[in-house]
Amino acid sequence: EWYTTDFEVAKRFYGALFGWTFRGETEDEIFFCTDDGKEAGGFSKRADFKRGESPHAYVWVEDVEASLAKAVELGGGVTLGKTEVPGFGWYARITDPDGNPVGLWQSLNPEKEL
Repeated sequence: EWYTTDFEVAKRFYGALFGWTFRGETEDEIFFCTDDGKEAGGFSKRADFKRGESPHAYVWVEDVEASLAKAVELGGGVTLGKTEVPGFGWYARITDPDGNPVGLWQSLNPEKEL
């Protein structure tokens, strides 16, 4: 679960960056779903949280560099560029428009992780 100040901003950012869809929106929370339609987590709306207070999770992406560029285009930021984990893949860290940290992971062998 991540905190957000605005569901519409979170939906635009995460929907465009990761292809997530959203459902079950209430006044205080909304759930996100992966491309297979399964609920994978949620967002809680809070006006009083501190930027970066949400948990740090990693999301698998096909291309770290493309995802970094898209995150910036969508109003996020980059806190750590593409970094190699020899023999395994690459990771990077971004922030969403609310300042929440999000990790990106690109596997060297994605077929083994699915």
